[in-house]
Amino acid sequence: MKRVVAPNLVVSYHRPLKLLRPWHQAIPNPQDLPAVLDKLLRQVHRHAAHQLLLNLEGLPLLNPELQKLVQLGWLPRLRRSGLRRLALLLPTNPYNRGVIEGFLWLAATEPLPYEVQYFANLAEALDWLTDAELPTAEADWRRSWRTPALLRARQLRWRAEAK
Repeated sequence: MKRVVAPNLVVSYHRPLKLLRPWHQAIPNPQDLPAVLDKLLRQVHRHAAHQLLLNLEGLPLLNPELQKLVQLGWLPRLRRSGLRRLALLLPTNPYNRGVIEGFLWLAATEPLPYEVQYFANLAEALDWLTDAELPTAEADWRRSWRTPALLRARQLRWRAEAK
C-alpha cells in the first residue's frame, strides 16, 4: 500500500484493488474543505483509483456557499474521475447528512458512472470495497504496515515518550 501525505489529507492507496482511502482527519475550518476535496480528487486521478472510501462522519457544517461549490464544482469532476465504486460513511450531523443525501439525490437524475453504497460503519464499507480481501476491522488497519507512515511515526513517538 502506498501512502501519500498532504496538508489536511492523508490517504492510503491499495494498488492491487485500486482502492483509495483517505484517513479520517478533522477539518476544523470549513473553508479548508474545497482545498481538501481538490487534493483528494488529484489523488484519485494520480493513482487512477477505481474505488474510493469517503468517511464523511466528521464533515464540518456545509453552509450554502460550500454546498454550491461541492454540487456544481467538485461532484461533476468526481463523475469524470474514472471511479467504479464509491463507499460513503454518512455524516453523523443530521444537517450534513441531509445535505449529502440531497447531493446524491440530485446526482441520480443522470446515471452515475460508478456504484454508490452508504454504510453505517467502516468495516461494512471495507468489506464491500475489498470483497473481504483485506482486514476490515479498524484495529487491523492500524496494527500493521497498512497504517499511513505519518500515523506510524506518531505511534512510535508516543511509545518512546511513554517509556
